Amino acid sequence: MLGGLSPTALAHDYGILVDEDDKPLQPRLDRLNDELRQEKDRNEKRRIREEVLALWKRAKYVIDLEDKILIFLEDPRADTWARLRPILSHDVEEVTYKFTDRVSRGAPMRTVTTSLRGWPVAIYFRAVGKASSFWDQMATRFTVISPEMSQHKYGDAIEFIAERKGLPHQVFAIKHGLDEREHACGLK
Repeated sequence: MLGGLSPTALAHDYGILVDEDDKPLQPRLDRLNDELRQEKDRNEKRRIREEVLALWKRAKYVIDLEDKILIFLEDPRADTWARLRPILSHDVEEVTYKFTDRVSRGAPMRTVTTSLRGWPVAIYFRAVGKASSFWDQMATRFTVISPEMSQHKYGDAIEFIAERKGLPHQVFAIKHGLDEREHACGLK
């Protein structure tokens, strides 16, 4: 349940740093950083730093959105929608983005590559009359449903819940076509 989401939060919170072969990179970086801390020889330190830099240049974050459900309770930022649009449109299965970031406070900026992979389910709640500037774009990527709120609907829901709680499970399942054995055996 997301109240908001910045575009880089996907990479930072859900991304896995991988090398050019999609193998996790963090264990190798940790090992090299440990070696760097323990190394006394300046030339060897330089070599290790160069190896770390080379790994970072070819690295990317992969955010696997397959089998994920993104529920937006409020409008995420427009640039977040812009990054999600190609995935939500099912244009391609993986989309690559580049942004700048710092490794640590005071460090120089570096370019970070991120790939969004897979097709998540996205649910977006929007209040009636509160149209976003990009709603027309997003409406083409979602199945838009306006919940009906009527006495008849509430009455049916109350009756359904009463039957579910009041009837024996097997009777309720048969009455509502939920008999698992028949479905499992292909009889229905």
